[in-house]
Parts: sequence; structure tokens; C-alpha cells
Amino acid sequence: MIREKLIAFFRAEIDAEEQWGFPRLSRIPESFLQDRLNHYRELSDTEKDRYKDCCATFAAASHTFVVDAPGIDHTKHPYFDHWQSFKKTLLDNPNLRNVPLFRAMIQQYKIDKHRGVPSSVSEAQFALACSIHPVKLAERRKRVKAVLQQFGLVKVDNLGFYCCRYGEKDFSVHVDFSGRHAQLRYVASFSEFKDRHPLTQFGFERALGFGCGHWDFIVEENVDDVFQLFGEVVAYSAELPDRIRKAVH
Repeated sequence: MIREKLIAFFRAEIDAEEQWGFPRLSRIPESFLQDRLNHYRELSDTEKDRYKDCCATFAAASHTFVVDAPGIDHTKHPYFDHWQSFKKTLLDNPNLRNVPLFRAMIQQYKIDKHRGVPSSVSEAQFALACSIHPVKLAERRKRVKAVLQQFGLVKVDNLGFYCCRYGEKDFSVHVDFSGRHAQLRYVASFSEFKDRHPLTQFGFERALGFGCGHWDFIVEENVDDVFQLFGEVVAYSAELPDRIRKAVH
């Protein structure tokens, strides 16, 4: 019964987000997630229901440690194969939004030109990549710290965790700025869970079954909204363990 309650909690989270038109998911600057969300919007109502149920099962499987629930194998869900198969935005699509890929395109184009060989990157792809204005690392760090000050930032420890106190709860946010495939990756964690499971981490996207918090399109044009959203997902993550416990018990 506890597993069913856990799945029902996350299904309700997804339904609530959808009811309001995905106000947070649609703003997440992550190409993988946006491809997944676009795919979902094209499904029939019947498939959407199955898709959300699979998302909720995945989310529940990722959070069983919160309430000591039995393990859940989300890969056994009857819709799993369809859930993990979706079209990704092609490199020659003008709607592509992925800063690391754009950087790779520019680098490859310049290498090919220097070698005097036809480039695997087209002129249009190169022009699109050059038109993007990514937010630099120093500014991303500054913005993250400013947001986490709102959550009672106490210190940044030796492992790079931002240690915060939000209301009556202590928690940490780990932010990685150096990934090859993302500009910012985040997870929230709580010391109370450190001995339960190595993946005792929380994030908004994982709770809805649409992503893992790997943001790859932070540019000058969206930077203000991105870090307002960062505050929203941190607040969600900080409140999530207590909300799960309340819903299940």
C-alpha cells in the first residue's frame, strides 16, 4: 500500500503541473527535458495518461528511501519502452537550444576550416551557434549564490555543497558548473538520509519524471528567469521530503 500511495502522490504532482499549463517545466532550460515535454504534448489523451503514470512510477522509485518503502522497478511499467523513446531535436533544427552542443559545433567548424576540409557543421548551424550568448561561469556562480542566500545560505563546504537553513530544516544544494553536457546541474540533499541510500537527492524535474536537473541553455536572454526558476525548484526540493511523508503516512 505504501508504494501505491507514493506513486499516487507523484501522479498528483504531475497532474497539478499540467493543470496550470506546465508553468515550471516549460521554463526549465534543458534540451532533453523540453524534447520530452514536446513529445508528451503530441500524445493522445490515452497515451498521456499512461505516460504520466510511468513518470509517477519513476519518481516514486527514486524516492522510496524517504518513507522506507519497498523498492519499485519502474522499468517493469507496461509503458516504459514508449516512455523512454522520444525524438530529440536535430542538430540542424533552428529550435535547438543546447549551449554545450553549440560550443562543440563552433569548435568543430573552426577545426575543419583550419584543416581546409569540408566541415561536418553547416554554415547555417555555425551561424546559429554563433548567435547564442551563453552566460559565463562567473555570472552563473554569482547568481546561484544570490539565490541561495534567500534560503539561509550558511557556508559552502569543502565538497562544494551550499549549506542552507530553510525554515526549521537544514539542507544542502550541490551545484556542478563543469559538466561537459550542461552549464548547471543541481541536487538538494538532507543529512537525515545520508545513511539510507547513495542517491538520496531531490530535484523538481526528477519528482515529475521529466528530467534530472541538467540545465544546458542558460543565455543572456533568459538568465533572469532561469535563476528565478532556480529559486522555485530549490524551494520545491527543500519542502519535498516532508510533503511525501505527509501524503504517505
